[in-house]
Amino acid sequence: MSVERPQMHKQRSLNASNNASVYVSPIQLDRRNTVTLPRVESGSLKGISQTSPLRRFAHAKESISRVFVRVHEQLQEVVSFLAKVPGVAHKSDEVCGLIERTDGIKSVLARDHMKVAFFGRTSNGKSTVINALLHDKVLPSGIGHTTNCFCSVVGCSEEEGYLLTPGSDQPQNVKNVQQLAHAVHMEENVEASGLVQVHWPMSRCALLKDDVVLMDSPGIDMNPNIDEWIDKHCTDADVFVLVSNAESTLMTTEKNFFHRVSQKLSQPNIFILNNRWDCSAQEPDMMEQIRKQHLGRAITFLTEELGVVDKEVAKDRVFFVSAKEVLQLRMKDSKPMSPVPGGAMAEGYQSRYLEFQTFESKFKACLSSAAIQTKFEQHYKRAADIIKQLSVLLTEAEQECAKNCQQLALDLHKSKEYLRSLHDNTHQTKEEGHAMILSVSKAVDKKVNAVLQDVSHQLPNLVDNFCDVDFDQHKLLAYKEGLYCAIDNSIIEQLRKKCSLELQKVHNNGLQMVAEGFQKVLQLPEQKLTDLFHHVTKPELKDLTRCDDLCKGFKEDLTFHSSLSPSSLMRIAEHFNIDVVGMVLGTTSSTFNSNYFLPLIGVAGSLLVLIRYVSWPVIGTGLACYGLFYCYERLRWTDVAKKSCFNQQFVQHLQNTLEEQMCITGHSYTRIIER
Repeated sequence: MSVERPQMHKQRSLNASNNASVYVSPIQLDRRNTVTLPRVESGSLKGISQTSPLRRFAHAKESISRVFVRVHEQLQEVVSFLAKVPGVAHKSDEVCGLIERTDGIKSVLARDHMKVAFFGRTSNGKSTVINALLHDKVLPSGIGHTTNCFCSVVGCSEEEGYLLTPGSDQPQNVKNVQQLAHAVHMEENVEASGLVQVHWPMSRCALLKDDVVLMDSPGIDMNPNIDEWIDKHCTDADVFVLVSNAESTLMTTEKNFFHRVSQKLSQPNIFILNNRWDCSAQEPDMMEQIRKQHLGRAITFLTEELGVVDKEVAKDRVFFVSAKEVLQLRMKDSKPMSPVPGGAMAEGYQSRYLEFQTFESKFKACLSSAAIQTKFEQHYKRAADIIKQLSVLLTEAEQECAKNCQQLALDLHKSKEYLRSLHDNTHQTKEEGHAMILSVSKAVDKKVNAVLQDVSHQLPNLVDNFCDVDFDQHKLLAYKEGLYCAIDNSIIEQLRKKCSLELQKVHNNGLQMVAEGFQKVLQLPEQKLTDLFHHVTKPELKDLTRCDDLCKGFKEDLTFHSSLSPSSLMRIAEHFNIDVVGMVLGTTSSTFNSNYFLPLIGVAGSLLVLIRYVSWPVIGTGLACYGLFYCYERLRWTDVAKKSCFNQQFVQHLQNTLEEQMCITGHSYTRIIER
């Protein structure tokens, strides 16, 4: 089954041969806050040195990585924004899915590199070609060294190289090529399709600094499982190099292998190196004829048999080199003081070296362009797809927000209308309630005042009949407390008998009126109204007229006073509006307003009147009668008389206080009704 690569057509190969490059610019936002992804442009890496075309890949990798970093940041901002917008928070979950896709692509980008796969028959010099490209003898090559498995060379930042064998994560240290050859050949369990990874210091090979992976392979004439080889090691290769022996033509095994590669991969980039071209120096007369013969067959193979490129491009894909000579020259340049094996160069080695350099230039340009397209083009399309999905999500969120805003505006208008109606109805209900309270308050006020007047008239009998506590002048406080409690209970009982039903009626009518008002305003069900008013307490007729409060200013006087004492006589005279002082002194008593002088003046006046108008026997008889009457009253001044005197004083004080408190008590019951 063929593995199709994205947009891998003949035009791609043509662009690769013309050193085309791909550049990805950062993500942008237009004025409508729509996330847009820039277009992939060709030829935008002109700032990169032309001597290092492989740097285009690194630059493109950085550029596409920045694109996904910007995409990731934008997606996170969108998630934060959507989480704050009511009604579209569920869209943030879909954006989180896009973030996961972006993170996955970023991790893949970090691992992407340019990969070159070298194939050919056994001992055609594949390892030597790789060493020549690396300017160092990294892989074992030469007589006695045959690659028996796949071997990839990857750059590492360590100072010493190491290798990883299949099925093991334990690195094996190798300091030179001899140790590497020994380590590879000692792995007896490594199959031909297995992969040994050689991590070689980048400081020793400049080519490895540019994210290039070179993969050596066993000879394709070893009866391989071609499909397994291709599926495991070739699907991610950007360039294939067929290393053939210039001493022979292309063999059927080589052609069959690349036929299978062409079937599984879409338009693979294939270079053909006719290695060991230094042998042609032994027959200079036949060299040009052999070159044309090899070139024609290679072009026919690439264009007609495989159909991967046209003839013009195919001419730039076939080269005649001597990898051994190139390796010797480069090792001599890098290590001039070290002996280089191989002896003298064959005639014409300069032209073969220049052709190898031409191969390197074409190979690097093709590798860079092909890797950018194969590795990044699909990622770019995925980024564009992510941005497109994000744009769709934002559009849907915007539409939902617009609908929500319209609905909220409609709800707000309805709420304002409802509040206006509620205010009007509430005001009307309030006015009706005040009118009802005003009408019933006057009636209740009159009722309460009438009850208090009745209680005031009944006070003498109530006080005289109080016998719950014995009267004792020395324990007068207990007697007062009992009397206060009896009067309070009597007042409450009278109010309950005559006002309780009235207040209950007012309470029920008020609740009914308020409930009807609420029903009209709020349109609440009956059960809801019942629950709403269940906490409203009924009016209680208590603690409004406490006797101890009414009698705070009461001070009883239980000292003995004779009925015919000067003070009593003065009070009697005052009762009948007789001005005794004026009669005696010829002036008004208002001049003497002292309670101490008035009795003395009254006694003196009375004596003067008696002496003037009555004889002494009569005066003596009167004084004797006065003395007898005084003794009689003094003997009758018992606890019963004291209780009667206390009751008279208490009733007089309480009646006066009740008369003053009637208006206040009526207002108190009015406040109960209002509540």
